[in-house]
Amino acid sequence: MPPPITDKVGHGKYLVTGKVECFSCHSPSFENTNIMEPEDAGFFSGGNAMPDMEGNIIVTRNLTPDKETGIGNWTQEEFIKTVKHGQRPNGQIVRYPMVLAWRSPTRRHRRFMLI
Repeated sequence: MPPPITDKVGHGKYLVTGKVECFSCHSPSFENTNIMEPEDAGFFSGGNAMPDMEGNIIVTRNLTPDKETGIGNWTQEEFIKTVKHGQRPNGQIVRYPMVLAWRSPTRRHRRFMLI
């Protein structure tokens, strides 16, 4: 059962760890990701190697609030645009599999995901 919408932090955590599981790809390794306690070992720090559409190995992005290596300088609107439209603030298009990722969240849900 998800936390109430009034619990912005709890509901956002539910979305990114339970419903959408963003942490699975955006953690250092599929092998070491603990789905029962996802905040262990590199939670959202990226670095997970995975194939793109052509089979080339790509590395997942850091989604932490770190201003130098993560998305800490992004505005809420930039985050929402990236999740909804697949375009980063610098104009680059997100890579596979993000282009196929869950895009059905409402605007309100996308806001919670950034909190």
